[in-house]
Amino acid sequence: MSLFLYIFLFRSILRSFGQVEMVCMVLHNCTCTEDAKNRTREMVTSEGGLAILSHIVGAHEEKNCEWRSIFLRSFVDQMPLSELHRVLIPFQYGLWTALLETACQLMNHDQQIEVGGGKEAWPQWEEGECVYLVEMWRGEVGKVMSDQAAILIECFNTSSTEQLSSTAKMNVGVLTSVLKLLCCLSIRERYLHLLQTKTQTLDSAIELLRQLSTLDGSNNSTRHLSSLKESRKTTEIRKEGPLFGMKRDLLQFIGSLLYHCPHMQERIRMLEAIPLILNQCHLDHGNPYILQWAVLTIRNMCEDNPANQEMIAKLETRGVAEATAAQFRPGCEVEVTQNGRLRVKPKT
Repeated sequence: MSLFLYIFLFRSILRSFGQVEMVCMVLHNCTCTEDAKNRTREMVTSEGGLAILSHIVGAHEEKNCEWRSIFLRSFVDQMPLSELHRVLIPFQYGLWTALLETACQLMNHDQQIEVGGGKEAWPQWEEGECVYLVEMWRGEVGKVMSDQAAILIECFNTSSTEQLSSTAKMNVGVLTSVLKLLCCLSIRERYLHLLQTKTQTLDSAIELLRQLSTLDGSNNSTRHLSSLKESRKTTEIRKEGPLFGMKRDLLQFIGSLLYHCPHMQERIRMLEAIPLILNQCHLDHGNPYILQWAVLTIRNMCEDNPANQEMIAKLETRGVAEATAAQFRPGCEVEVTQNGRLRVKPKT
């Protein structure tokens, strides 16, 4: 039976009953045949097929959606990222970002698939797909950094994604989804080795982190101490912002690229990015756990690399930022010990 007829029937079922699981089960069986790739391509090139795919992707909050996960894993495997990208951008960018986010969710579940009698982590993408994703990452960073980073400035001055212009919403949405997917891939050994061969990937991540740090003032290491009270007031607003968590994800990605990789460790020093990484060691309500990821990145940056260790050791201690009443209300203060370390002690 033609997939178009299935699509017609499924749209009626979804409108009437919302049976996503049943539709996913039948669709999976229809698209896992010898002609699977052609049928999958047929689905994304028809209006009805895209409507069903949007409905399935949007059903992530429903419970007991095992067939949904099975179908989407199969769909992403059969339809190359490069081809999906060409089909869905720019008219279906929302579905494109949703598919990338769904791929991240499936990978985070750490589900495994049978391969040759053994089990391997999903997905099983070819090298070309990973390279395409890297090129896409560089392109998306270039878009948000163009025109003197106008898009990033708009995002930084906006408390909600819904208030962004359509161009900014599209570019930042795709950038965020691609970054999250790269973070997921970078914790898998087979993909990490490939990512580490592309020094431009690190260059783009550092360039974006540097621009974000310039905008939020974290290049000034005293800024977050002096504005801690104010940042707490805006936590709920910033959670809805378009840049929420981006610096944290960038540090996670950079830390993975540096892991046991001497030429990436050398590259980050050449980019003069070591002070930039050190300045991320602070509390930031807009980037939960950024301190922990910064510490891990510094560890990977310095492991078995005396040159990076020496550069950090030569940095000058300039003292401690002036404490405000809001920060140390319980009666504590910070002092610099003789060996240059910071210590919290009760006020005398």
